[in-house]
Order: sequence, then C-alpha cells, then structure tokens
Amino acid sequence: MYSAGAPNGPDCLYGMASITSVSVGTVSISLLPQPGGLYLDAEIDALDIGMHLDYAAACIDGSRDITVGADHLSVSGMMTVGVTGGAFDIHLDSPNVQLTNFNLELGGVPGAVVDLLSLDTAMGPILGWATEKFVTPMLNKSLAGLNNVKTVAVLGAMVDVSVTPSSIDFTTDGAIIELDSSLRARGDDRGPGFVMVPNTVPAMDTSHGFQVAVADDAANQLFLSLWAAKGLDKTLDLKTGPYGDVGVLYDSVNISALVPPYVDASSDGLKLTIGDLMATFLLGNEAVTKIAINAQVDVKVNADATTGAMRLDVGNPTVYVDILDEGVMGANVLSSSQFEALTSFALSRVVAVGSGSVGAIPLPAVGGVKMTDLAIGEQHGYLVVQGNVQ
Repeated sequence: MYSAGAPNGPDCLYGMASITSVSVGTVSISLLPQPGGLYLDAEIDALDIGMHLDYAAACIDGSRDITVGADHLSVSGMMTVGVTGGAFDIHLDSPNVQLTNFNLELGGVPGAVVDLLSLDTAMGPILGWATEKFVTPMLNKSLAGLNNVKTVAVLGAMVDVSVTPSSIDFTTDGAIIELDSSLRARGDDRGPGFVMVPNTVPAMDTSHGFQVAVADDAANQLFLSLWAAKGLDKTLDLKTGPYGDVGVLYDSVNISALVPPYVDASSDGLKLTIGDLMATFLLGNEAVTKIAINAQVDVKVNADATTGAMRLDVGNPTVYVDILDEGVMGANVLSSSQFEALTSFALSRVVAVGSGSVGAIPLPAVGGVKMTDLAIGEQHGYLVVQGNVQ
C-alpha cells in the first residue's frame, strides 16, 4: 500500500506498510450532482486499520503489525464521471481528507523508520484512495443497467442485445446519459437493413424524477432482424397447446411473416404495426384454411411492482383478418363460429408477437432505484417515459 526508502539502498533504511484489515462504525455517504460528476461526502466513525510493516534500519530487517485509528474520517471531493471506450470512467479527484483524533501505535519500530514513513501525513492520501476504491464499485453497480451486453430468447430466436453509454453530462439537477443500442437476431444475414429516419434529439428534463427516451429505430432494428432470421415464422401444434376452439378445428398452423413489423412514434407514444402475418391451418398434411393477419397495437411501459424495473409491453390490439383461398383445399367457407375462433387465435398471436418482441428492448435501469408514477409521451420519433424514483 505504501513504501519509502529502498531495501537495498546505501543507508539500509526503508519501510513498507500493507493494510491487513479495516473496521468502521457508522458510515454515511452522499452524492450530489455537479457539473462534471458527483460531489462525494463520506463520513465514517470509529475507523480502525490493521497494517503489517516490513522495514530495515541500519541494515537490520524487521517486521511488525501496527494499528492506525481515528474517531472520525471525512472524505470529500468530486467523483468525475465520464465515458471512455463505451464504459463509464469514474474516479475521485483531489480528495479532501480530514481525520479526527488520529492515533498511531508504532511501539517497537525504530524512530528512523517512523520518521521515514511519516504515516501521520501519508494516511490522508491513502484513505482518499481507499474511499475511491470503495465508492467506485458502488457507482458502477448502480450504473450496470446502463451498460449491458446479453443474449436473450425472443420468440424462439436468440437475440444479441448490447447497450453501451456514449456520453454523460451532469448538471446540478442531474445527468443526461446517451446510450447506443444494438439488437440483432442470430442468422439475420438475409436482412436488407431498415430505413432509419434521423430524429431530433428530444429535450430531456432533469428537474425532477427521471425521463427515458427510446428511439423507434431501436425497435425497428430488432423487428427487421427477427424477420430476416425467420424468428417470426412458426409451426404450432394446435392439439397440444392452449389454443381453444381453433385447436378443435385444426391440427396445426404454419405462420410466416411476409413483411417485418415496425414501430413508429405518434402523439400517443409508440405504435406497433404487424402486416401480412400469414397463417395456414392444416388437418393432417392438408392446408384447409388460410388467413392474413394485420394489426396495430399500442406499445406501453410497465413497472415491476417489487423492483420498479421498467419493461415494454403491448396493449389491446386492433386486428384485421382476411380469409384467403389460395393454396387451400376446397372453397374455404367458414361458419361464424369458425371465423370467431380464427379471429381469437389471430388476436392472441398478435399479442404474443408484440409482447415477446418489444419486451426484449432494454430500458435503462439504475440499481437501487424504483420507478413509479409512469407516464408516456412522444417527442420527434422517441417514446418518452417519465416518472418518479424511490
């Protein structure tokens, strides 16, 4: 942890101190936003530090366990928070360290070594460094939800999700953090890409609570990738699942998406449009009914009642079902009850596709913070969620 002198120097005088234990009483840590980062104020009572000292005086080696203590330790300074290489960069600048009733037990250590080490003055910078090493992991853990790389299953397809910070700007009110996201389904090589419409960056309000702005392009990247990887195409055994009346009428159904779903922002938030989702129903190996499903559904945000973590979901969709004759056996004439069963299946499938896909879109989360009183709006192609924190 700290050394002075040289073990092999001509005067054979050196000392090296290593911390072996730390115990404290009451600890209070506060962080206040300031331009450039967070102002740290750490107040610690009953500080007791165990150290091991190796030394040499007059070319005679020695070692000893020593104790350093104080009734109170105060560490303050600016925790600068930036972004370097897609990761948060946090460090404590020029900490101000104050010790109250500092005591140092060095019985048996030669006076020349005591004078060389000057632990009474050296402990300030050492404790400032130790405080930084304690607080920085806490901040990194809290910000971990804003810097996340993972793989999730979406409608049976594996999707690589990456969220990385690109910038962070602090004021006395709070911070605005910009995040880059990538949502790619594995096996989407046939995808032609999606049309990205440059949007005006929304005006974020840091005066109270929180705001989260999610670009509609983030969702459309996911939908195009899922479609390209055929993650929306399914064959379902209707006899083995909770498919209701449609499971009585048919044995199985082949589902394919002719075009990718897409999300766009409106004055009411985000809307998901699902177009030309084709469903071919089979009895045995024969296709007997075919329908085209088109739907539009609002995208909403839910908060976990326990953790407060936010998640995108869908509301009640508006669904349109067209009966098709092409590629089916017979005239494909349906009774009203059969049509109702198909419509019910279409409704459930739209909800499954919508909820299962938009739920994979990551929403920023800060550790230890619960989101409440959620409200949804729209700004320039962004879904804007705001609320309070606990």
